[in-house]
Amino acid sequence: MSDRFDALIGEIFRHEGGYVFDPADPGGETNFGISKRAHPDVDIANLTAEKAEFIYRKSYWRTWMEQIDDTVLVLQVFDFGVNAGLPRTAKMLQKTAGVTQDGIIGPVTLKALNNVGNTVYLRRRFAENCLLYYHGLAMNREPLDKFMQSWFRRVLENVVR
Repeated sequence: MSDRFDALIGEIFRHEGGYVFDPADPGGETNFGISKRAHPDVDIANLTAEKAEFIYRKSYWRTWMEQIDDTVLVLQVFDFGVNAGLPRTAKMLQKTAGVTQDGIIGPVTLKALNNVGNTVYLRRRFAENCLLYYHGLAMNREPLDKFMQSWFRRVLENVVR
């Protein structure tokens, strides 16, 4: 078990909310942020918080998240991974850290993240990269522009914690 995961999952649930079935959402039917598209075998309408937490721990939490010193950055990374996928998140984290973007979070990336002198700067850079990603996504796919404000709010709430 992970104390850090347990401390952060409430924020993920707060951002994701409850049951939604918005035709503009490419994820389709969603509950607690768990989408039918990503989890076709799950009964989304009847999903419980406990089952959603299990899915988050299994599908979106990684052991390397435990090795990042700054808990706020971990929240940002976990939250973005839930929304945009872990492969994209890993590369964005590496871009933020200034290391090769191979999508594999290992000793080089962790050292770069944990040895930065200014963690606030690192959080802001990661948030900036997330905002740019969401802006590009919304501008290139018209039905998604309706979600941009909530995506931006989510990123900004995480960075000011």
